[in-house]
Amino acid sequence: MNIRRFKKEDATCVSEVIWTALDINNSKDYGQDVLLTMKKEYTSKHICLLSKSRIFLVAEYDGKIAGVGGIEGDIICSVFVDPNKQGNGIGKLIMEALEALAKKKKYDFVFLHSSLTAESFYAKIGYCVEKCIADPIYGENILMKKLL
Repeated sequence: MNIRRFKKEDATCVSEVIWTALDINNSKDYGQDVLLTMKKEYTSKHICLLSKSRIFLVAEYDGKIAGVGGIEGDIICSVFVDPNKQGNGIGKLIMEALEALAKKKKYDFVFLHSSLTAESFYAKIGYCVEKCIADPIYGENILMKKLL
């Protein structure tokens, strides 16, 4: 497995991973309206735009992109793993790499907005709930924090 910086030519594969994760995993906790809004945020074109303000890392597994995560300042965002590859430590490795970037920039804490779907994953790797948020566009999410 390899964690590396996102390149523009990764955008289509990254978008496919995210959309698959939304369809398979997040559809258990969110309605189609929220999922459609999220998919618009993660088109390949929009991912390239986002990459101008945040650092994206991709995880390659068996030579293919199997996960992605981003960081902007002290906020970790856009963490998704291909549902067919979950359980192989990909998400944990992405998070460790993002946290290492935050440490390098001298942040004491990192924050993230977890979906309902991913809350237990983040709790297992040391994140604590700060507050629950009911967003009319993105649905319920959980602000979580971790001491680095």
